[in-house]
Amino acid sequence: MKRDLWLGDNNTVFWGYTGQWWSALNETHINDVWSETNPNAYFPVPTNTTRSRQIQTKYLQDASYIRLKDLTIGYTLPTSWVSKLGISQLKIFASGQNLWEATGLYKYLDPDATGDTKDDGSLEERMTKYPFCRSYSFGINVTF
Repeated sequence: MKRDLWLGDNNTVFWGYTGQWWSALNETHINDVWSETNPNAYFPVPTNTTRSRQIQTKYLQDASYIRLKDLTIGYTLPTSWVSKLGISQLKIFASGQNLWEATGLYKYLDPDATGDTKDDGSLEERMTKYPFCRSYSFGINVTF
């Protein structure tokens, strides 16, 4: 599917320093900003004004994505193997959540956290949501 996203001029995760004390800087904001020695950089010079962060197709993000949210695999051992131990059924399983995603979105943004709204209905531009964590679990179900 196709999904374009303009992140807004106040998105501290995407733009880096925006004048607020909570602004985020990472290696991209440090290494790929305009300077006399780097005139073809992706990002403009970080400032506390929005003059370099106007709506334009250069910064339009491809927010389409695919994500593997949940996967569980299991195996029930044959009864002939476990009945000798006094067990009627033995299952082993492995499960994982948020195992994989592919997106064209800027690497520090989670595609599920885009397009959120504030309590007043306006667009939440900073996307300061806690990202999804990958989690894994393993287990054994034993029935006697």
